[in-house]
Amino acid sequence: MTDRTMQLVSTLARNIEPVRRLPRLRIAGGAIALLSLAVAGSVAALRVLLGGAPLVDMTPLRAAIAVCLLGIFSGGLAYGLASSIPGRQSVQRAGMGLLSAGLGLGLLSVFGMVLTGKATGSLSLAWLPPTLACLSSASFFALVPAAAVAAFVLRAAPFRPSLSLAIGIGGTVGLGAALVHVNCSGKDALHVLVSHVGAPLLLGLLVWLGARVSGLVADRTG
Repeated sequence: MTDRTMQLVSTLARNIEPVRRLPRLRIAGGAIALLSLAVAGSVAALRVLLGGAPLVDMTPLRAAIAVCLLGIFSGGLAYGLASSIPGRQSVQRAGMGLLSAGLGLGLLSVFGMVLTGKATGSLSLAWLPPTLACLSSASFFALVPAAAVAAFVLRAAPFRPSLSLAIGIGGTVGLGAALVHVNCSGKDALHVLVSHVGAPLLLGLLVWLGARVSGLVADRTG
């Protein structure tokens, strides 16, 4: 090998960016699911220790909303993680399908609450505190799995990390909203719509806007 060739190889090597080893999707997803399960168990145990029942009185429609929120959690988590690893488009599409189905059925269940005669509420000062309380609780309960999703996406995502972050973290808020929902005695359909079913959407949108406006996450197109 000539000196010119050696110089050329050295020049090319200096311009090569270090390769990051991507975490395995199954391991990351399983670990975050276990974290989420631990959070859910801790919330249920704390409620029992404080003298309350582990679940409020659940009507079929309220139970359906809880299941839909868990679907949003599973779908958002699958999409956020799979979209961060090339070649996992099938998992990504399945996650988006599950998330969309959970959201759509959740909205239908809230509409069912209205049809069965539940109050739709009104946008007043008295309505605001419990709504903000449920939204903040849903965010708090999702804090640990959301941090794990953020760590995975920011390490692995090759393109559009802000979208992966928003959908992944929004999905984890679905878990927090489900925990809030089964422990919230409020029967107002508008409250359930905004602070339970709408929590993943609202927090996911805030994450996306924050990532784009702050510039801390730079989307790459190729």
